[in-house]
Amino acid sequence: MKFPLSWLKDEIDIPAGTTAEDIGQILTDLGFEVESIEHLGLDISGPVIVGKVLSFVEEPQKNGKTIRWCQVDDGTTVRGIVCGASNFLVDDLVVVALPGAVLPGNFVIAARETYGHTSDGMICSARELGLGDDHNGIIRLGTFNLTADLGADAIELLQIIDDVIDVSVLPDRGYAMSIRGISREIAAKTSWKWSDRANLIDTAGAKNAKAVGVRIEDRNAADRIVIRTIENYQPETVTPYWMQRRIQLCGMRPISLAVDVTNYVMLELGQPLHAFDADKLQGDIQVRSAGKDTQITTLDGVERRLYADDIVIADDSGVIGLAGTMGGASTEISEQTRRIALEAAHFFQTRVALTSRRHKLGSEASRRFERGVDPLLAPIASARASQLLRDIAGAQEIGAVEVNNYSKPEQIVVRADFAKRIIGSDYSDAEIMLALQSVGCIVSKNGERFNIVSPSWRSDLLNENDFAEEVARFFGYERIGINQPPAAFGGRNLALEQRRRALNFLAQQGLVEVLNYPFVGDADFDRLGISADDPRRLLVQVANPLNAEQAGLRTTLLPGLLSVMERNFGRGAVSIPVYEFGTVFLDKPSSAPIFETNKKPAEDDIKLLFASVGMQPRYLAALATGRRFSSGKTELDWDWISILSLVRNLAKVLGVYLEFRQTQWEPWHPGRSAAVITNGNVIGFVGEMHPELSKTLSISQRIVGFEIDFDALIERSSVVQVKRQSNLPFIEIDVSLIVDEKVTVQDLIETAWSSDLDIIESVNLSDVYRGKPIEEGKKSVTINLLLRSMERTLRESEAVDLRTKIVKLAEEKFGAYMRDVN
Repeated sequence: MKFPLSWLKDEIDIPAGTTAEDIGQILTDLGFEVESIEHLGLDISGPVIVGKVLSFVEEPQKNGKTIRWCQVDDGTTVRGIVCGASNFLVDDLVVVALPGAVLPGNFVIAARETYGHTSDGMICSARELGLGDDHNGIIRLGTFNLTADLGADAIELLQIIDDVIDVSVLPDRGYAMSIRGISREIAAKTSWKWSDRANLIDTAGAKNAKAVGVRIEDRNAADRIVIRTIENYQPETVTPYWMQRRIQLCGMRPISLAVDVTNYVMLELGQPLHAFDADKLQGDIQVRSAGKDTQITTLDGVERRLYADDIVIADDSGVIGLAGTMGGASTEISEQTRRIALEAAHFFQTRVALTSRRHKLGSEASRRFERGVDPLLAPIASARASQLLRDIAGAQEIGAVEVNNYSKPEQIVVRADFAKRIIGSDYSDAEIMLALQSVGCIVSKNGERFNIVSPSWRSDLLNENDFAEEVARFFGYERIGINQPPAAFGGRNLALEQRRRALNFLAQQGLVEVLNYPFVGDADFDRLGISADDPRRLLVQVANPLNAEQAGLRTTLLPGLLSVMERNFGRGAVSIPVYEFGTVFLDKPSSAPIFETNKKPAEDDIKLLFASVGMQPRYLAALATGRRFSSGKTELDWDWISILSLVRNLAKVLGVYLEFRQTQWEPWHPGRSAAVITNGNVIGFVGEMHPELSKTLSISQRIVGFEIDFDALIERSSVVQVKRQSNLPFIEIDVSLIVDEKVTVQDLIETAWSSDLDIIESVNLSDVYRGKPIEEGKKSVTINLLLRSMERTLRESEAVDLRTKIVKLAEEKFGAYMRDVN
């Protein structure tokens, strides 16, 4: 909401010396966000006066342009001035910038030789004075019905110098989108004298059979509407300059008298209005839903197809306007208009918002209705607009018709200590009553309760939380002290500790955490290659989804991670290691019951509610592609062996024993993936993604990753004792064994660990090979061991002895033998 300080000063008795910045600070203290304060006219200096065109001679030039050599009376002398405009006449009063003046853009005026004359000043246009972007010729003061003595200060006459304050109005503060609303707020905060202009307006209207009738057919669209019929309107009447200027300073554009008056009253009081050409109406005005009507051409010239439940204004011919948003072209005010039907209504917020958003048509009217308009304003604002049209254009009001179904606000009872409980600071009963009464509430104390009736313009004041906010706002947020909440130690939370260990570990390995929306759809599972009967496709459906194509809650984290990978790969990233920790939603056959909100459900109903909620375990998943760096700083690619080692080390950090069994599960590679098992239960999968998936995503690199039920994982976890690190040299060895296919990698790793716990620091899978010269039914498994002692430097012979010991143990357990690498 933009407004000029000069208009505010007409409404409130503001103390001398108060600046726009002071007003801005008051509004900030009241909880408003001041977007900007603009000081207009400060870039104009020197003599800019009212002059009169005595005569001019038109002189065509060689460049094809015609200039006027003008004689202009400045009240003291006659000056010769060259002017390129041609929209003025002899005897017109104009604005003249004399030599020595400086106009916006640091444009210095001086007597200068041009087109064979000495131009002693400049006749100004609106744009040259910073009054707007229009440049349709020079300013003719007579067209604004402005008169002044020759030589008078034109800057003051045109009200160029002013301060404009721009306030961001929150969705629940619709009452502040007017000078009346802003004035009321400031006056309540400062105790400056303010008289509500609305109280001075006579809303009585005569009853006349010639007046346009009105009815509300959709009671869910509006509860009040007033139509005033005005005759003998003179459409050629010019909008007074003071009104035009105020409309401009509020960020709107003057159009014509009837439109300007409705806009002015909206800015003044906060009530949107609309003027119809009454002679173009057929029958009564109706407020209803669009129904079977299919289209309307709005005032912006756009033909719009209507939805059945759009809220509209209609007559017997059909729809003539989108209610609360924009009127229709068929009943538009024109130069031939003589009778006006002036409409002021209280439309319901949600219906206007829905209609406006559907048609992507925001207007000054819809922005106010969406935030809430005072339902008592309709007759007041229409009477104010009618009076202005009568005073300015000589029109006559012949009748007013009103439909009023408005119900007054009900009394709200709150506990007397509500402010202290909610805000945390002490306020006396007298202070609470003062604060609430200052914003228009009717307040009384009854024992340990306050009885409060909210004002008509504050539909947002519904409970004690809203009232507490008003108390805090009135007395200033700086009064609210800082209270340190008491420390509450609920004992050790192992699950939280393990989560932190897991996420920190992944971050230390170079993976980046991402957060995705939990919404998925059939297309996500289709591109993963997941079959139609897979239980992961059984989704909890969202009642009102943001995207109809993703209307379910996720059962896996992989779709979100793949989208992140695809987006980053498309933007040129080559190495993309990402992980996510989040909830998945596993469906149950029963649906959640819906209970009444005015009472607590019975215990059995609560049990039924919880029983209907599906499982929501927390999953941990990661995907990686491209290059990575090993501990030896050697640049390598992410592959399924590296991601398997990552999961093994993660389990080690969490103190969990995991087994891995080769499996086939969409969307994992059938030969390079494994099920993650603990305590005999499958809790996830790890390995390389199916190559067909990379083609679907247009990623020309292999993708590896894992997805684990983290809740199930930490159920088997234990406290990990941090081992002291040795600073002695290490020895790295590989052991390559040929074993039967049925022998798992996990079996061999556990065997290696058992050989000597004192000097083995880590055991990881290095490679699995099948094919010649390995005989069919067997495989070659290479495991990598890092050896280090805490007390001494190891000898090479000890590493050789340990390798021999591991081979012997594997031979005894699995019939393994060492692979000949020659």
